[in-house]
Amino acid sequence: MDEKTKDEFLEEHKEALFEEQNVDQSEPDLEKEEKLKDYGEELFVEETIINNSKPDEYIQKSNMKWTFGRVLALVLIAALAGGAGFGLGTNFSPKDVVQTSANYDSFAKTLRLSTAFNTDQMDAVSVAEKVSPSVVAITSTVEVQDFFRTMTTEGQGSGVIYKIEDNKILIVTNHHVIENAKEVVVEFSDGSSATAQLIGSDPETDIALISIDLTAVSEKSMSAIKPIEIGDSDVLLVGESVMAVGNALGYGRTVTTGVVSALNRELPLMNGKMKLVQTDAAINPGNSGGALVNSTGQLIGINTIKIADTKVEGIGFALPINEVLRIADQLDKDGYISRPYLGIYGKNIDDTLSNLYELPIGVVVMEIVEGSGASASDLQTGDVIIKFDDVKITNMDDLVKAVETKTVGDKVSLTVVRDDEKKVIDITLTEKNTN
Repeated sequence: MDEKTKDEFLEEHKEALFEEQNVDQSEPDLEKEEKLKDYGEELFVEETIINNSKPDEYIQKSNMKWTFGRVLALVLIAALAGGAGFGLGTNFSPKDVVQTSANYDSFAKTLRLSTAFNTDQMDAVSVAEKVSPSVVAITSTVEVQDFFRTMTTEGQGSGVIYKIEDNKILIVTNHHVIENAKEVVVEFSDGSSATAQLIGSDPETDIALISIDLTAVSEKSMSAIKPIEIGDSDVLLVGESVMAVGNALGYGRTVTTGVVSALNRELPLMNGKMKLVQTDAAINPGNSGGALVNSTGQLIGINTIKIADTKVEGIGFALPINEVLRIADQLDKDGYISRPYLGIYGKNIDDTLSNLYELPIGVVVMEIVEGSGASASDLQTGDVIIKFDDVKITNMDDLVKAVETKTVGDKVSLTVVRDDEKKVIDITLTEKNTN
């Protein structure tokens, strides 16, 4: 509404507003007008934005109070506009609530929880229809050699179209779907197919990025595909409805439904560890690299692994999309993931080994990788690493996490024990992918 409309609203309901506020008519006109403007604008905003009703309908209501529900409505409006928050147990006015500022991220989950069954959600059929044009089936051809011959095998997987730009279609999938593949063929939702090229792959996070030249796709097929809508895995809630879409068992697009069972499940993936989204939506062979979407059809994860055991049912995992996109964007830019590298293979010295061999608790250097930062330093096999800069090291996990906080080219100091003496050794971290 423009200012003229607000002025008209205030003028039309001046007397009713004065009465509502118990304004003393003997007060100076300027003071009365200021009270009228402040209070009247609050009512105008509430009625025209929150209740979506006509302003004059409000004046006809009797004994209007700022109930908790009305205050909460204003809080939600303010949060969406730029952050809002309030503390229980304190006195506040509606105006204070609207003007209060707090971290939106912490409020977002409360907002999502309170609107878990809002009208933005779609039924499963609508979600499947929305997502299907963005999910592809992947067939990878791999050559396997035994003692006598070279054999060709095919593997089935899935992928998700997340960008179409620069005359190419970008598809994110799992590293293990395309690992060692001589050829990767992508089948779109309309049944057409095209050969894909590998842009880059990251074994540690099990993420790969492949592309298809637009010239290899017909206009008819282009009209049947589209990039998927991206969600936010940082605001997921346990119990939230999700759907897995992928090329299960190579049968083509298959849809399964479930919920977010747990968040931040840390599991070993290929050569590293990652925090995953756990779901009970069925994830079968061929689903790897496919989409895990929320109830509005937004991509919130890439399906990657399930626990296959006769004692286990309904435990699958997806890579959170925020981390996937960070990796995919760097793969698109550089073709690989830049990570700092110390350049050693080590073994944990726990309490048992420490007592047995009279060694300090830490990580003993078993091997030094040639060409790494460690090989260019005074570090030796047999050294026990007990500190990385100022961080105490008790096992390999500690050491890996410490290295991950650095960048390529950083100089670090290792405190080691050698022949019962402590030494400090400076090492420059190198690029892992070049070793």
